[in-house]
Amino acid sequence: MSLNFSEPTPKKEPVKREVDWENRPLSKRQEDFCQAFVKLNNAVQAAIEAGYAEKSAGMIASENLRKPNIAKRINQLRDKAAKPSIATSQQVMQFFTDVMEGKIKDQFGLEASLSDRTKAAVELAKRTVDLDQKLAGKPDATIEIKLDWDRNKEN
Repeated sequence: MSLNFSEPTPKKEPVKREVDWENRPLSKRQEDFCQAFVKLNNAVQAAIEAGYAEKSAGMIASENLRKPNIAKRINQLRDKAAKPSIATSQQVMQFFTDVMEGKIKDQFGLEASLSDRTKAAVELAKRTVDLDQKLAGKPDATIEIKLDWDRNKEN
């Protein structure tokens, strides 16, 4: 068998693959980075907490934040974290009702003051009357709340 070195070996063209970077799975360390970044809101500290070397944490953090799959995961985690923390209108109305009725105590365990109860009643009335007027087709009605209270009078 003889080898012919006079003719060059034909080069193969590299195979081009389309990579879906946004949906590419994350490594364990990348997932840890995403979790830490959402918690700390600091990319360098998140990289260190995820296990990257402190010397290269800044560079790795910058690279990670530019990767579409990591950015997508961070947005998912932020959306997930934000949803339970936003009160619904029903929860807000219930809170004002509970304050007005004296069911909610302050940080010292004391009942809400009369002024706090009154403010809660006013806020509750604004929302209730506003909603009722919108449903009735009267968006520009005036709300007047009169409180008759004598400090010297015992309830």
